[in-house]
Amino acid sequence: MKKLLILFLLVPSILIAASKDVAIVKFKASDGTSRTNFMFTSKNCVKSLSSLLSQTQLVADSIIESKCITQDEIVNRMTNVPFVFVPSEQQGAILHGASREACMGFQTIFNNAGFMDAFCKFPN
Repeated sequence: MKKLLILFLLVPSILIAASKDVAIVKFKASDGTSRTNFMFTSKNCVKSLSSLLSQTQLVADSIIESKCITQDEIVNRMTNVPFVFVPSEQQGAILHGASREACMGFQTIFNNAGFMDAFCKFPN
């Protein structure tokens, strides 16, 4: 019985780790730059993806990719790339090829919109 309980406790962890729990929308902006908006989800990634896609279409010239991915996949996409993140909203944007100044500019935009926890992460 004890082994069955341990197995039961481990299986949900494995399923959670493999779940598609980050909605992403990669797009080309009107200035020609490429960005990826992302949103961490805890329930229905497809519903979050639909919401994120609607938000993104307001500023995008064209949508390149939209899908649900794992947390490991988003971490890989964020490695050595500037991004801005708002922890309280569990949302952010990967700023492909952006300068440090552009990244800080996005942080300022979020701060001015009332998201004081927004931060820019620029690779060293």
